[in-house]
Amino acid sequence: MKEAKGDYIAFLDSDDIWVKDKTKIQIDFFNKHPSVDFVFGDMANFTKDEDNDMPEIKSLEIHDYLVAHSSNLDRIFDCLIVENFIPTPTVLFKRSCISRVGFFDEKLRIAEDLDFWLRAARSCRFGFINATLARRRRHPDNLINDWISMNLAHLEVLRRVKVGIPNLSPKTQQLLRNKIFRIHYDLGSSYFKKGDFSTAWSHFISMTPPKLIHFKWLVKLICSFFLQYFVSRRSCVVSTNEIKIYHNVYPKDKL
Repeated sequence: MKEAKGDYIAFLDSDDIWVKDKTKIQIDFFNKHPSVDFVFGDMANFTKDEDNDMPEIKSLEIHDYLVAHSSNLDRIFDCLIVENFIPTPTVLFKRSCISRVGFFDEKLRIAEDLDFWLRAARSCRFGFINATLARRRRHPDNLINDWISMNLAHLEVLRRVKVGIPNLSPKTQQLLRNKIFRIHYDLGSSYFKKGDFSTAWSHFISMTPPKLIHFKWLVKLICSFFLQYFVSRRSCVVSTNEIKIYHNVYPKDKL
């Protein structure tokens, strides 16, 4: 981005493919809507064994909003809090926006795109093209396959929004709280299934649910709290027994 000399910036990862006339379609959109700064579309996924056109944007509600307000997405900031639905290979934006948005945060290994879109949504106008503009090659090495790391990175980005942006509307603050809780809850549930009750409890306790009564959260919170100490105590007992067995097999005078 720092080396770019043209009027527009676009992205294409080494394992992704742009569709035919992708750039032309977007330039035509810019010419039709000159006040728009960012343009993106939908993306399909494919593997070496499967080729389909299933869209990347899964939320029907968000997709309907994008289509209905394609040249004036004034609610895109709130939508991005709910779901990161902008496929990076489909983006084309005016290089002049960099002076307002800045560059990608290179300290973020994952979710650096979400961080960038959220910053851009505060000062730039977005547009949406209801078409598949890129195709992503799915394989085991995709970063998106690291589910836990991806969600932890999203938490970091959302915390930055919560702390770093003053005067958010009550609706946006509520969406932010709901999303942060949901990620903590999903992470806690994942660690709970793995038997890592200490980490699970730390996620369950990090954020209270949006509703006062959340039965599953409460049960998992209580169980993980007690199980972390039970497992820790049991591990100590096992370790002590192992030491006793070791000394019985190998008496001190023969060590």
